[in-house]
Amino acid sequence: RILRIGQLPVPGDLLAWAVETPQKQTHVVVTNVGPVASTVAIKASGATGPANVQTLQAGAGGLAAATGVTLGGQSLSPDTGTLTGRSASRTVRSTAGTYDVAVAPATAAIVTFNG
Repeated sequence: RILRIGQLPVPGDLLAWAVETPQKQTHVVVTNVGPVASTVAIKASGATGPANVQTLQAGAGGLAAATGVTLGGQSLSPDTGTLTGRSASRTVRSTAGTYDVAVAPATAAIVTFNG
């Protein structure tokens, strides 16, 4: 189910989407298309515990990169279509019900909450 997103601090440079899965996980994707890193304060209604953050990072060509793109530190194999390499994510804890997530330029942060 697609969820409603409130106002972002820099609407021209940040785009966001949120969905809830049948397993009651909430995934928020925040994309930074601007030239400067931004930190987003996410309030996830009903979220409990820490959030898991994976980064979708462009290759050397920036947002137009066709190669060198990684998801959570892994690359897509051109031979098999599967993710290869070591997976990497970070944990973000809430402060007063808000999760502060840093999003570098030309990347997307995929934030997963349990609730």
